[in-house]
Amino acid sequence: MFLKFFASKANKFERSASRAADVSLSAHSKSLTLKVLSVTPELLTPELLKAKKYEMMIHTRKGVVHTMGLLLIGKAYKMFVSLQRKKRINMKRKKVLKVTLFVVVLVLLWSHLPYYYSNDKAVEYISNHAGVKSKCSCAGYVMLGLWYGGCPAGLVPAYAYEKTLPQMGFHEVPTEGYQPQKGDISVLPPAGNSPFGHIAVYNGRQWVSDFSQKSLFPSSAYRMNGSYRIFRMEDGWHWKHVWTSPIDWYSWIQSLVKGYKKIKF
Repeated sequence: MFLKFFASKANKFERSASRAADVSLSAHSKSLTLKVLSVTPELLTPELLKAKKYEMMIHTRKGVVHTMGLLLIGKAYKMFVSLQRKKRINMKRKKVLKVTLFVVVLVLLWSHLPYYYSNDKAVEYISNHAGVKSKCSCAGYVMLGLWYGGCPAGLVPAYAYEKTLPQMGFHEVPTEGYQPQKGDISVLPPAGNSPFGHIAVYNGRQWVSDFSQKSLFPSSAYRMNGSYRIFRMEDGWHWKHVWTSPIDWYSWIQSLVKGYKKIKF
């Protein structure tokens, strides 16, 4: 505290101190060492002599260092605080850089992984957990089914799976003359009051998502729209190669903001 007091008093005499002496500062784990390197009587100004009443002794681990007064103490204290602040800033920057690099490496590894996929396991999970009525959570149920089948898919709005499924290894099936097969995934664009679109899996008997559907279209609004895409993947090893643009993330967040109140957990 006494150093802070002297530092505040030193502002008016700083110019005289810079002419009167050179100060070297070294920090030794909670200790402060001051050395007066060169002082001559010709450089002592009236302001410096007036400040001599603040002369004091500073005890350090290396002994006792006699200072010439308030001015040198204030200047040295400012240098000490500045050095400590720079050290803290450099340490924080290094930590932030390490964490950033670690996250980037994890994302790159996560986005490029081989995996073994089983349609039967995915269909079994979704069929066993499908309800009677829609909960506006089709994407969550299908994602969990894909995970159970071995595909490490991420959670995005239902309509966005038309971009992410091909990156996971699924291939699109033409809709003309389409005959559903077990494990096929249908992706429908937003329709009616649903900003998320819809996604479902064919279990060999019917289309299922967060509920058991009567047809490919979960409601009359989707049936009137009539647009859908089908994706299919065979059992076996596949390569995950996922990369999404900031524009996609922006549109996904927009749809979440519009329809999050409809989601029922």
